Parts: sequence; structure tokens; C-alpha cells
Amino acid sequence: MDCAISTACLYPLETEKSLAKLLDLGFRQFEIFTNCESEFSGEFIKEIENLLKPHDAHVYSVHLYTSGLEPFMFFSNYPRRFRDSVAQYARYFEKAAQLGAKVVVFHGDRKDGNLSVEDFCDRFAALSDVAKRDGVILAQENVSRCRSATLESVSTMKKLLGNNIKFVLDIKQALRAGVSPLDMCDAMGENIACVHLSDSSEQSDCLLPGSGSFDLSSLILKLRKYCYTGPLIIEIYNSGFKEYSELVSSKNHILTKLKT
Repeated sequence: MDCAISTACLYPLETEKSLAKLLDLGFRQFEIFTNCESEFSGEFIKEIENLLKPHDAHVYSVHLYTSGLEPFMFFSNYPRRFRDSVAQYARYFEKAAQLGAKVVVFHGDRKDGNLSVEDFCDRFAALSDVAKRDGVILAQENVSRCRSATLESVSTMKKLLGNNIKFVLDIKQALRAGVSPLDMCDAMGENIACVHLSDSSEQSDCLLPGSGSFDLSSLILKLRKYCYTGPLIIEIYNSGFKEYSELVSSKNHILTKLKT
């Protein structure tokens, strides 16, 4: 395991400017959080590649700006829209693969979606197969407003899809759903493909790692138990820090914990 960071931490600074700043701060592994359609253009992808290459830096995951639309795109009762949306995401998968990403983050259906869990899993599997053609993993994130919020739903997805479903473990989203992040880690188990890391306190559920009371050491032990080898990706809001130096301190905190 290593430490990475999401460009979302500097939002609403434009994605390429966020990446450039984080590179200047010494980060070398990233989640690219896209914020509009033009950020999937060939020119933009080339710009990101040109920023990464001199630093021997890498993209581990890509987060799509369309996440909030996924219930409408993929999980309605309108089959043609599903087919069109699969084609749209196929283009995103291709660009993510071009950046060298291993994972594309997926929010999926809302909690009160009309589809059965079996139909949800069928559609997820179909989209996942398209991602695999480009060599990327479509990974279901536990999101508090989505079907994936609970331990039961994650366990059911895993039971129905087996190794054909991978997950993004998001610490703050687990807390917002009233779920222990460590229990969510157990529910996802060996199917974890990505980790969004944050800290928390009684006052806030989204702090920089090292700024709260979350038991990071226990999380690392569990991730090692499940043979997770990807990075721990710092993902918070820009309201969670005042100085860029705090991001570097958080990275150093994570790296220290990983050495113990």
C-alpha cells in the first residue's frame, strides 16, 4: 500500500491545475476527479499525461462527473437509455485506460431505486464487462445516498456477483450511512479495489487523515488481511484544510502508519 490523493481535494480548482499543484507538493499517485465532458477529450487527456510524465507519476483511479446521474442513466425502466449510457461510459473507460488508471469509481443506483437487487446486479455486471474490455475495473463505492450504503446491500451484491464485483471503500460515506468503516471493510473483504480515506471527529465526518480520531492502524490491518495492495487515497473537501502544507502532513501521517 501507498498514499495517493484525489484532485477533488482542491475542487473547484480546475482538474489540471489541481493535479499540477499536487505534483508540486510531492504527490505521485492520484485519483483524477473529472468535472465536465471536455475533460474526456483527447487534448485534455494528453495535457494530464504531459503533467504526469516528468514526475513519473501515475493515475490509479478515475471518478466520473456523471456519478449523480447514474440512477437515471443505468437503473431506470427505459432500456434504450441504458444502452446509450453504456456506450457513453465505454468512452470514459477508454480514456481512463489511456491514463493508466486501474479503477473507475461507480456510485450506482439510489437507495429507493425501483429495480430488484438481481436486476441491479445484472446491469452492473454488463457495464463491468465493458470496462474490462479496456482493462479497467468498475468499482462500486459505498455511498450514503445509494443502494450500496448498507452492509446488507454490499454483502448481497457480493453474494450475487462474487468476484465479478469490486468495491471502493469510502470512510466518510460509511460514517454518513451510520456504518462502521471497519465493518464495511469486512463486508467488502477481498473485493476492495480502491480506498477513499478521510478522518473524523465528533464535530466532522470528513477531515484530513491524521486530524481526527479514526483508527487508521486497524483499517490498515484489515486491508492487509484482505490482501489489498492499492493506495489509500486522500479524498476530502477543500473546506477540510487551510494550507496546502496540511495535505503533505497528512500524507506523511499515512506513510508512517503504513510502516508500522
